[in-house]
Amino acid sequence: MTFAVVGPMISPLYDKYQLHRKNWSRTMEDTGTAFAPIIPWSVTGAFIADTLKVPTGDYILFALMTYLGILFALIYIFTGFGIAKTRDCT
Repeated sequence: MTFAVVGPMISPLYDKYQLHRKNWSRTMEDTGTAFAPIIPWSVTGAFIADTLKVPTGDYILFALMTYLGILFALIYIFTGFGIAKTRDCT
């Protein structure tokens, strides 16, 4: 769902701010794949909750990869580390 809805909505912003498309790809990965397990109504969240036979709220605290992805995304945003530009912006 994230890729189909959010992707086309935010992709023009990457051109506007002269950011390389690999940043867009990483954003889609961070929000679509890594974040999906903690959304109870997503396919991934429902699968994990059913497989583990626990509610999403019980395993959400142990989904460290999700939180680390958000933490690193914020670090990249505030420091500019790892953010590729299409050309120099002066």
